[in-house]
Amino acid sequence: MGSCSSNVRKKVQKNSEVRQFSQQDIRHFYKLGQVIGRGNFGTVQLGYKVEQERKGFKAKCFAIKCIDKERIGLEQIQRELEILSRLDHPNIIRVYEEYEDLNHFYFVMEYCKGGELLQYILKHGAQSERMTQVIMRQLFSAVGYLHERGIIHRDLKPENLMMANAEGEFDIRIIDFGLSKREQVIKKPSQQRSKCRHQTKVGTPIYVAPEVLKGVYSETCDEWSLGCIMYALLFAEPPFSGQNIHQLEQQINKPHLKFKLGISSECQDLITKLLEPNPNKRITCLQALKHPWMIRDQNQCRLLTTMQSEENSLEIERIIELLRQYSESTQFKKEALRILLSQLTDQQQNYLKLKFEELDRDNSGTINEAEFLEYLEQQGKSKLFKQLPMEKFSKNDQGCYISYTDFMAALLNQPFYLTQDRLDNLFFWYDIKHRQYISKTDYRIAMSRRGVVISLEKTDGIFLGIEFGIDQI
Repeated sequence: MGSCSSNVRKKVQKNSEVRQFSQQDIRHFYKLGQVIGRGNFGTVQLGYKVEQERKGFKAKCFAIKCIDKERIGLEQIQRELEILSRLDHPNIIRVYEEYEDLNHFYFVMEYCKGGELLQYILKHGAQSERMTQVIMRQLFSAVGYLHERGIIHRDLKPENLMMANAEGEFDIRIIDFGLSKREQVIKKPSQQRSKCRHQTKVGTPIYVAPEVLKGVYSETCDEWSLGCIMYALLFAEPPFSGQNIHQLEQQINKPHLKFKLGISSECQDLITKLLEPNPNKRITCLQALKHPWMIRDQNQCRLLTTMQSEENSLEIERIIELLRQYSESTQFKKEALRILLSQLTDQQQNYLKLKFEELDRDNSGTINEAEFLEYLEQQGKSKLFKQLPMEKFSKNDQGCYISYTDFMAALLNQPFYLTQDRLDNLFFWYDIKHRQYISKTDYRIAMSRRGVVISLEKTDGIFLGIEFGIDQI
């Protein structure tokens, strides 16, 4: 793609081609630092908010993905943006803002200090079944979340799994949705599956499923990749290898898995069901979460999460009240709280995340009515459920639910988190011209940095609410 003609080059340089990206200069808001990763289409650099450094605040790091326009088509980058904007899961990389200039597209993302899971495996070797289970629970949850929304990742591998923290904690993030694709979800009685169809052969050879080699596949290819990742975690090597592509493909099409001594029969069974050559018989992420090996230590894991989340001393009565307040807030306040989430320290974000995971009983990445009621009943406080206006949050075919971001933003609305420095930073985020006030134009331009296009009519309504004091943080 680097040998594009001059006519094509002129076309991709038009900033208006991808309208969802902000036309503001990213360097007006972020200082770009050292390169921490390289790929086929560009680099990933450390980034720091300019305003924080200017005001003397301790700068928080971000990962800024810089994509060269000469190396990627507009359709592909548009697809990646549309997919990333739909994702809201604890174990999927969070994207805060998007920009473009004449030569690059930019994604401002959360920075994962722990680095690639691959590097961790190479350094520390094979993991125990217990640690593997911790990682796989997060991956089954995140990939199941993608599949429920008709999204196929198509390039799952240890290199595309990041560790959020550098302390050896297995808090995983799935990254790199450049090869992802969105398909129509086909609902069946026991699961949701896309129709198999002819598609481009993509992915890393040692992690691709047999059906990908044939070019006829659906989201089942991701479950195969998860099987390869699970094997690599337990044995510090991939399940398939060969001196050439032909040998590798032979092994993939007719797998003969070898398990070392000490691996439980339940663990072997799950890997075998993930690496089932027939995609119609392959276990799904939802089924994997209910597999005997996955639920073997589930109660112990849930108890540990509960104990950790209680370190925040946040009572369930207070949580429900914060959710109720958030549900009654207007768009401006909700959006402001979501913006403030990017300013949390790693420890603060982890506190809120643990409380979310305590309530997300089925590891779906959302909290539905049944889960909340089950939790309250176990606490002997089921009467509190009537105070929770679930209908004011999100809805799908299964009913009402609370998304990860809405939950985090609601709990953020406390004096402990809303420090003066953070509120000042929030104001500066909107006051892009540093005039000490925020105009309607400022608001619309600021929101465009998050890929949100707001009409003049809608902006008038938002500011009308502010004028009458409806929104206060």
